[in-house]
Amino acid sequence: IGGITLANLLQTSSHSITVFERDPSIAARPQGYKIGMQQQDGIAVLRKLNLLDQIAPKGRWSSSFKFCSAAGKVLMAFSPTPGSPYSNLQVGRSDLRSCLLSGLHPEVLDNIQWGSRCTGYTKLDNKKIQLQFANETTFSQHEWDVVVGCDGVRSPIRTTMLGDPLESLHLINIGGQTSSSKTKHELLSGGVFFTSGDKYCIFCSQDTDGKTQWSISVTSTDEEENESNNTRGWRGNAEKSIELKNAIVEYVKENKLHAPTLDLVTDTEPENINVRVLYDRTPVENWQDGGVVLLGDAAHPMSPFRGKGANGAMSDALKLSEALAGTTTDVEGALSAYNAARKEVMKRAVLESRQGAKTAVSGGWARDAIYYTIGCVFKLFAVPKWVWLAVVIAGGALWWAR
Repeated sequence: IGGITLANLLQTSSHSITVFERDPSIAARPQGYKIGMQQQDGIAVLRKLNLLDQIAPKGRWSSSFKFCSAAGKVLMAFSPTPGSPYSNLQVGRSDLRSCLLSGLHPEVLDNIQWGSRCTGYTKLDNKKIQLQFANETTFSQHEWDVVVGCDGVRSPIRTTMLGDPLESLHLINIGGQTSSSKTKHELLSGGVFFTSGDKYCIFCSQDTDGKTQWSISVTSTDEEENESNNTRGWRGNAEKSIELKNAIVEYVKENKLHAPTLDLVTDTEPENINVRVLYDRTPVENWQDGGVVLLGDAAHPMSPFRGKGANGAMSDALKLSEALAGTTTDVEGALSAYNAARKEVMKRAVLESRQGAKTAVSGGWARDAIYYTIGCVFKLFAVPKWVWLAVVIAGGALWWAR
């Protein structure tokens, strides 16, 4: 997402752009969960690219976000007006990716090298950069002025640059999308609900077509994480996929996860269920190595519990394009300016997301009480002004009458 966004933003500059995409095609693999485009990040960038009106009909403006107890009781709910500063646009990753690709000029689109998995880089004495690839390509001999690593949480570019390890959040995320719209439930009205339980959490988002994306995150041990990582190779194995789905159904039943969780899992085809261990990395002060710089998850991988991953990548792309658009000579200075502008913002996002991962699975009566109290306060402030005025006048009259 971040790389194609950057290509869109830079295509009118004097810079020549080549995109190396590890997937062999846009439809090569499932693109994961929906993205909640936030007004100050993803939506602002899409608006700048004149692509918001194109993607909006394929998404859903969140008209309600419900926080629930482990029993499924709504403790707190937000109902932002679509398009307001607090509303999110829920869009599918594949839809967003297709939209961004459609915004590229033909000459840039032709410069996307599909099926090119970069494995690292080498800095040359002349300050140019050479890239290494897992596959044979003439581009491995090419010398580049600038390399932007947008290659995700397991970024080989970052490994070459920093060599720092992934850090497990000790959470396993299980998710999928229903194959039909038959699951109906009041928690799904308006689009989104989130449940914070004891050692687990649930997140569900319903599409306009009635299908629902769901995820369950559970606390995990190192051994369980190793087993989960082994399931990454199960895609396409029907027997293993069915085995995985049955295990999830049993987990939901044994732990009595509230409705409509069981119905959603049951209505999901086994091949549409994914399991992943959640990781991040400790924030660093510098994402730059000469003419090489990182962007998005490669620069600041984080948990999904603040919704800042793809949004942060798109804002990174905007800041980097602004820095590069101003020069064709001092590119290292431009990269340094981008790094300085984004590092503190995204450091805070990573740490808040890390804390969000911890609090998401630490539900209980105390958490429920806090959510419920906040929800009551929001309801009070939602009362029309004339009601507050009437209460004040009535109170004043009673005080005067005494």
